[in-house]
Amino acid sequence: MTRGVASTLVVSGTGFLPELTAFVGTAARETPEFPATEVRPVEFVASTRAVLHLPSNLPAGRLDVTLINPDDGLARLTRGLTVVVPVVKAPQGEVHFEAPNR
Repeated sequence: MTRGVASTLVVSGTGFLPELTAFVGTAARETPEFPATEVRPVEFVASTRAVLHLPSNLPAGRLDVTLINPDDGLARLTRGLTVVVPVVKAPQGEVHFEAPNR
């Protein structure tokens, strides 16, 4: 399946761990282009900032993002860090949010 040009979602906040390299996303509305649950790689550029790529046709709404530790596999979440991200089309396709303090 061919996807459109990827948008970039920049994850900013506090409480992230550098070893987290993936996330589980649940779209507000499931579409054929973006299934309800998907795992995508995350590139950490700092301990509190990460970059991940999403389809450009991601529907507007909210995205539940859970960062996971790949060493533990998908079944075990690291610290259960879950945030709700508003999916908006910023000028450069970026969405910023604050992670909850743990």
